Amino acid sequence: NYPIDDPLDYHAIFYENPLIRRMIHTIDMVRQEETEAWVHIGIGGSIIPTKAMVNPSISAYHNDLSKEKRGGAPKIYWIGDSFSEDKVYELLEALDSQGILFKTKYNVISKSGTTAETISAFLMIKSWLEIRLQELNKAYNEGRIAEDALIEQGLTIADITHITDENGKPY
Repeated sequence: NYPIDDPLDYHAIFYENPLIRRMIHTIDMVRQEETEAWVHIGIGGSIIPTKAMVNPSISAYHNDLSKEKRGGAPKIYWIGDSFSEDKVYELLEALDSQGILFKTKYNVISKSGTTAETISAFLMIKSWLEIRLQELNKAYNEGRIAEDALIEQGLTIADITHITDENGKPY
């Protein structure tokens, strides 16, 4: 109902923008995959446009609402804007304690690919996830955790069986 040839038709201009269309496609994909949380890792100009699009469209208490009240949308977190290890690890602990650490999408945004704060946060998250997978693999192999518990965390046996130690030996 919005003709694109109307120069004041902001709705059509907005939705015909290729970047906006890609964002909407990603949002739809994330909802279909039943992602529980979305972590944006970035700083400054790499993340400001995303925040400018997302923040006005969600409640100030978005993450405190049930998934149903959020319309199926995942919880949204912004990280990587400082060198604070505590901030990164506290978020990972919170996600893990909710059982959604592996039901979370981690989106790294960096125009240059060299932003120290973003790289630092990414490496901390990567390391944390690898360690957690190793711990789960070991617990599964020792019979301390069942396949059902893995599934509840968003994992399958295949996700943890290829985990090896620093010498290449399976856990």
